[in-house]
Amino acid sequence: MSKFAITRIKKLKTISKISAAGKHNSRADHAPNANPDGECRLLAGSNTPEVKFDELMLKTGIKPRKNAVLAVEMLFTFSPEMKDKISIDDWIKEHKKFIKSEFPTGSILSAHLHLDEA
Repeated sequence: MSKFAITRIKKLKTISKISAAGKHNSRADHAPNANPDGECRLLAGSNTPEVKFDELMLKTGIKPRKNAVLAVEMLFTFSPEMKDKISIDDWIKEHKKFIKSEFPTGSILSAHLHLDEA
């Protein structure tokens, strides 16, 4: 049996990429790998991360340079075999603690819990 924890980080360099990631993660757009009867829960931020990004830029007065990485999309997951062997609440708590230790307060555009993956 596989027991893997997986982290993927993807650079998003345009507002349209941030918007597309937000639509996919909030399930506003069709996600072919998701079970339509499964659960997708917003944990932090907004279902419209591009709006949250604009608000953050206005608040901080930052004007990103032309080729800047505007955001990163992070995926934290585990082997399907582990689903019934770990506490989802504890898993969420530990990942929130990690994110808060690595990223400034208020910089999370959105965070979703997907329990709908096929």
